[in-house]
Amino acid sequence: MTYVQKFPKPGPRRRKSARPTGPAEATIQAQVELYLRLKQVPFIRLPDALMRGIFASYHIPVHQKKIIAEYLRGLPDVMVLKPDGRYCKMLPLELKTEVGKLTQSQKHWQTKINTIVVRNVKDACAEIDNFLSL
Repeated sequence: MTYVQKFPKPGPRRRKSARPTGPAEATIQAQVELYLRLKQVPFIRLPDALMRGIFASYHIPVHQKKIIAEYLRGLPDVMVLKPDGRYCKMLPLELKTEVGKLTQSQKHWQTKINTIVVRNVKDACAEIDNFLSL
């Protein structure tokens, strides 16, 4: 008795999705952060590693993780600060790639605090410079 291996008939080929040609979101974030540091502009950014560390930790109870997630989910990637007397003005920036989409929680924050969505480093730097010149 001989063994004959049967190969399935080739079906229609799946088209590969178009990959973004620009830099990744993490690269854009790093470049904007470097720009802010070089200009010595105060800013707030919650690193992704911090969030992963919080949710991967076994020492933080699950109910506390849910509370943390509820308050931090969707926050802008970078919040540029500008001291103005006793108070501080803030420019919230959401950094996305050319094809990146906002999540529901990011859209919520966008409507509440007028988050500006920028798609590349050049646009982010222009928004920052415009904000600082006001």
